[in-house]
Amino acid sequence: MSDTRTRQVEAGVSMTMLVARRVKQQLEGEEMEQAVGKLKKVMEGYVREEETFKEGGKVLMEMRRRLGKVSGGDWPDVEEEYRQLVKSKKGNMVVVEKHGWWKELEEALHVSEMVDNSQVESGDDELEMTQVELNTVCPISRKEMVKPVKNILCGHVYDKHSIEALLKQNPICRCPVVGCPSKRAVVRSNLQEDKETKRAIAMKRSK
Repeated sequence: MSDTRTRQVEAGVSMTMLVARRVKQQLEGEEMEQAVGKLKKVMEGYVREEETFKEGGKVLMEMRRRLGKVSGGDWPDVEEEYRQLVKSKKGNMVVVEKHGWWKELEEALHVSEMVDNSQVESGDDELEMTQVELNTVCPISRKEMVKPVKNILCGHVYDKHSIEALLKQNPICRCPVVGCPSKRAVVRSNLQEDKETKRAIAMKRSK
């Protein structure tokens, strides 16, 4: 897999994560289940492609090792050797569910589901409860947020000014929330205005 294809796969994984969150936020019932199923199939394809690439690299390394031991007049049938090695590697089953990308997708869907549950309730009593449950303090500055933005990869919310200041200091930093399972760097394109937290802040100020 070339560097270009590697970047394409990584971009595809990021896009799958983004679409997964939007699906969980905007769809429900059978329609949501079908969309989630399709997203998992897409992610499975990316996982298998990456694992196939890794196995191919191992085969080439083994071929190089074997050929390094061959004396000048004893060259084997290289093509046949390669086929045999590939065949032997096919026994190594890919466990998609243990791959980091798959786990990250499931974590993203789980976080979105919890956020959705807080949005399902309606009415004054439910709004008050949602406001109490939402944390309106920025995990970076430890101050009340002014412009809350949500990291769509992990679901954590920060004040826009604080996270942008952090990104200026370290452009490849991960989510600053302690214990966050996401291993991906925070990027501005994955930060979206969090209207739910913004409403909670406004409610607190109006009292």
